[in-house]
Amino acid sequence: MEVWKIDPVGGIERLDYDFGGPGQQASMQGTTGPLVSPDQKRIAFTRGNDLWVLDLATMSSTQATKVGRPYTSQLASVFVLITSWSSDSRKILYHVEKGETEDPDTAGPERKLRKAPYGDHIYDLETQNSLPTFLPGEFLAWLPGGDFLVKRGELGNAQLMRVHLGAKTGRLVVAEPGDYGQVELRPDGKQLMARRGAEIVRIDLVDGKMSVLTKGTWAEFQWPALLALRNSLVLSEAVPAEHARMVRP
Repeated sequence: MEVWKIDPVGGIERLDYDFGGPGQQASMQGTTGPLVSPDQKRIAFTRGNDLWVLDLATMSSTQATKVGRPYTSQLASVFVLITSWSSDSRKILYHVEKGETEDPDTAGPERKLRKAPYGDHIYDLETQNSLPTFLPGEFLAWLPGGDFLVKRGELGNAQLMRVHLGAKTGRLVVAEPGDYGQVELRPDGKQLMARRGAEIVRIDLVDGKMSVLTKGTWAEFQWPALLALRNSLVLSEAVPAEHARMVRP
């Protein structure tokens, strides 16, 4: 894996650091990284199935967890997936996952699960400690102030919910259910854009109002993004070039 720096005028430079390991892996629980912090000062990545943090000022790395284990002929692996940085870049949400118990290449017995702290955890960069947490749904975003945005339910009947840290339930963000995903937050945390089925929607997190920016029929609108253009934020839908357009907030 490699990380590249691209400056505003188009200069490209590869970060001289060996992240090692296999190519990036990802699931709904997170990614093996590398994942750059919002303040651009650190990079979270995995090595040896554990979470590491690289400080870009000193180019020194710190091992954040010691739960990772490789698989053997008898035991399943244990590995970390990086879910998200907090908006202030001071904490990392990660997920401890179990590896496959079946080996498709052999007809032997299933691997046994290791004892491990499976589930969601938050690593604090200041204290260098991790604490377990609970998310009552699929993670979508870590909001400024510490709340989580999660999706509860299946496909078009799912609900978008705001959850306090450690709470087992939360409150609805919008009344309309839908297959929400690909969330992009505004820096102040007051608005977001998201994919909702075949639509790109904008949601006000203060009053819960939702507006449809694009309405597709299948999957032609994906991955909305906030771009800085002449010092003003612009909402952009990631679509084929011939259909691309921008919508001012």
